[in-house]
Amino acid sequence: MRRDVLDLRAFYAAPLGRVAREMLGRKVAEAWGDANGLDVLGLGYATPFLDEARAKARRVVAAMPATQGVEVWPGGERNQAALVEETALPFPNAMFDRILAVHALEEADDPAAVLREIWRVMAPSGRLIVAVASRDGVWAGAESTPFGHGRPFSRSQLESLLREADLEPAGWTRALYAPPM
Repeated sequence: MRRDVLDLRAFYAAPLGRVAREMLGRKVAEAWGDANGLDVLGLGYATPFLDEARAKARRVVAAMPATQGVEVWPGGERNQAALVEETALPFPNAMFDRILAVHALEEADDPAAVLREIWRVMAPSGRLIVAVASRDGVWAGAESTPFGHGRPFSRSQLESLLREADLEPAGWTRALYAPPM
């Protein structure tokens, strides 16, 4: 069962969550660069990492799985979040230039189907960042964090899943180096 959106929001509002958000957010910014004029999708619970893209992107949508729940995002502004079925996204083919999947695969019933759906909505020249807990990482064992729930992935497992969905891995990095305390 997926972590509830309220639990995820509470984690990222707490000190440890803010540290995780900063470390992962830095890696997202490095990999994507400027999102000026692009269409961006956040899948799972990606809202803590989408604010920078909102400033310049043409469109930013946060798609949250129905089993997780959804929150209004961004707060105090016109809502850009949607409750979705993660294996049947309500978007046309090849719509998004950048996709960020955070807490999207670890608790999915069928991670391969989620990745196939990402492939469908991603533009041919699009880029995907998948943030998952590493099987050998200390965060995967920290049950007080969202990274300690669901299935962590080894690099080879994630690579196989991506290729099964016709996605070609272009790079790897670790973002959470500090221990989760």
